[in-house]
Amino acid sequence: MLNVNWRVSESQVEAIRGLLEKRAVWLVMPVALRPAFLAWRLRDLGRYIRVASAPLLLLVIGLAVVESLQQAGKLSVHDESLWRFGSGFICLAVALGLLAAQSPLVQKHYPRLAMPLATLILAKFVAMPTFLDSPSAALAESFFCMIAITLVTLAMRLTLFQATAVCVCGPLLGVTVAFFFDGGPLSRHTFFGYYFVALAGVCLFVAWLMEEEEKESFLQSVLIEHAAAEREQMIADLDRMAHRDSLSGLANRRELDRSLSVEWERMQREQKPLSALYIDIDHFKKFNDHYGHAKGDHCLAAVGRAIGDALLRPADLAARYGGEEFVVLLPDTDLNGALDVARRLLAGVAALDIPHAASATASFVTVSAGVAALLPHPALRQADLLELADRALYEAKQSGRHRVCSAVEPSMPPVRPRSARAGCS
Repeated sequence: MLNVNWRVSESQVEAIRGLLEKRAVWLVMPVALRPAFLAWRLRDLGRYIRVASAPLLLLVIGLAVVESLQQAGKLSVHDESLWRFGSGFICLAVALGLLAAQSPLVQKHYPRLAMPLATLILAKFVAMPTFLDSPSAALAESFFCMIAITLVTLAMRLTLFQATAVCVCGPLLGVTVAFFFDGGPLSRHTFFGYYFVALAGVCLFVAWLMEEEEKESFLQSVLIEHAAAEREQMIADLDRMAHRDSLSGLANRRELDRSLSVEWERMQREQKPLSALYIDIDHFKKFNDHYGHAKGDHCLAAVGRAIGDALLRPADLAARYGGEEFVVLLPDTDLNGALDVARRLLAGVAALDIPHAASATASFVTVSAGVAALLPHPALRQADLLELADRALYEAKQSGRHRVCSAVEPSMPPVRPRSARAGCS
């Protein structure tokens, strides 16, 4: 996963596919993706530095020690001093560079550290042979310069432009140092220049191939990430369609049945009441006939939002039961609490002030609600709660609509204070 805070549009995805299909020799990264590409390389660079630092440092120190042992006793005092200084400088520069690169802050500005350091190292290997009297020591320095070129262009994870700049600036700096500090004639190292240019060209060519492969890998990752995001969105949409009513945005019948089963068992274990509201839009058929089904859908959606807004707890559930009917489940709520919710709900729907010229109850859209509360018990069915609420809703509609009626099962233990009475309000 890319783990960068960005998203690509469909047009960008098509542009990426076009780039990959062209198989261009030089892959130009789209401007919009460059920040993400840099973040992707930075994350990969951090992992690379953690893994490669110790082996790289051991390699540099090991080469310096082995070559120093081979040159022991063969160098003049002058050459031995230069050799020790040069070896110490390389080991210290590499060690300090790798140590600094462990910091995320330094990694963020890695080229600013790596390029000057690599330039100094190459300059050292180019200039040092001109100061050595021993041909074998000068030749050894030349071989080490070849290794340094390989590390700079391939192992330091610089871009092609950065690696090319180092391969140009390093030798120029080395030649400048040799000239100003009276190094030996460069003519005797002509063969070294040929090898340097040839090896640098080969390594830069490989670095270019690696960089193009890295760009292609990134763009492929973008496409994979985009496809994964689309798949996740599709799964989320399907899940929402399976549990949500597309028109009202409330839970659908399936989700209501599932929640009723879960809450019924939970309230039975905890010996707490479970309440239900059965809600119906008054004269909705007349509304559809008068205003049309499109307006009817808008009305259903608005009423659904008002019902959802009337619920204040995460555990409460509002669902569209079918047509213009809605059901609300209120766990751990007695009859008095459920009646309060029902009255708030009726007031919220009335506040919408949706015109209803065909209503015999009011000039605006109203709802009726039936409220029931039960203490879940093994002798009861889950359907009993909804049947009681439906019975109360029927009473509300028979009593003139736009009101709340409640129903209780007299054979069951009370789930409300004795001051509560079944009836309409």
